[in-house]
Parts: sequence; C-alpha cells; structure tokens
Amino acid sequence: MDEPKIVIFKIGSVSKIEISRNAEGILICFKEEFFNLRYTNNILSAFSFLQQGAKSYMRPKTDQVSKIEQLIQFMWQEFSSTTRDKDKILRSYLNIILFEIQNNFSKLSQNTGLESINETIVRFERLVNQQFIISRSPSYYAKQLFISENYLNRLCNRYRHKTAGDIIRDRVYLEAQRLLQHTQNVYIRNIRAIRF
Repeated sequence: MDEPKIVIFKIGSVSKIEISRNAEGILICFKEEFFNLRYTNNILSAFSFLQQGAKSYMRPKTDQVSKIEQLIQFMWQEFSSTTRDKDKILRSYLNIILFEIQNNFSKLSQNTGLESINETIVRFERLVNQQFIISRSPSYYAKQLFISENYLNRLCNRYRHKTAGDIIRDRVYLEAQRLLQHTQNVYIRNIRAIRF
C-alpha cells in the first residue's frame, strides 16, 4: 500500500484484511438499502467494478486521487454535522465517488468482457438474499420472478456462469462463513473479557 489504491469489497462477500505494517486509509462502508433510498432503479448493480469477476482493487490516477480525497473530506464533514438532510447529502457524495471509481475502472478494464447486468438477475439475487432461509429451490424464485426455471438458469449461466441452484448455495455458504466469523470474534472477545 505504498501508492494510493482503491480496494473493493464486493456485495455478498466475507472479507478480511491483515496489514502487517503501518498503513493509512479510509473505509467507506454502506448498505445497499441506504444507497437505494435515493436511487431506486438498481443503479448500484450498474457499477461494473462491483460485478463478480471484476478486479478487487485499482490504482487511481494522481488527479483522481485528489478529487476523491476532497469528496471524502466533504463527506466526512457532512457525516460529522447535524444537518437535517445529512443522509441525502451523504448518498449524493457516495454516488459521485462511485462514479469517479467507475470512470477509472472503465479505462482500466475496457477489454475485460464484463457486460451489463440483466435486471432479472439483479432481482433474483435480491430475492435470494432476502429469502434464502425460506427456500433454496430455484423454482420458488422463478415463480416469484414470473419466469420459468429453465429461463432463470439460462440467465444465470449467461451472466454469472452458474446455475440458479449454485447461486442459492453460494448465498447459504456465505451466511455460514459470516456466522463462523462472527461466532469466532464473539468467542475471542469473551475469552479476552474473562482474562481481564
């Protein structure tokens, strides 16, 4: 991390960073629901750097670094304020920062073959995130999307290179990872609390 770098944690992933030396940085963490309160037309899924298969980091150009740093500074000032419309302003800054990253990413990955995401896939993945505990059957989700299970599988294969069942299983596996990570952290904190 000797030079400025943007690291992207993709939606629906469990990540861990271990830095063995002093490093400085800023972490912007937000929920999709927070972003979608203003942008309701799935615009978050339109950012190609958030798609599966995209690089997980990039080195921005010097002029872009100062621009993003300034935006983050404005964002921090707003976050620290007591303005009535603070959340709306934060969403706007976040949107601008995401577009700045997208512009940089687009220049770096023009030939990666990433294509725009299909709206049905976005809705399917949202349903899976919300209801994977209720059902793990692709036909259940196909019915909710008003399409056939075969068509759902064709879309999943085309845009995700997986079957609908694989996507559902991946979501269940992700939840298991989160629970294990959370349980481990709680267990370690409890041990430390007992030692003191």
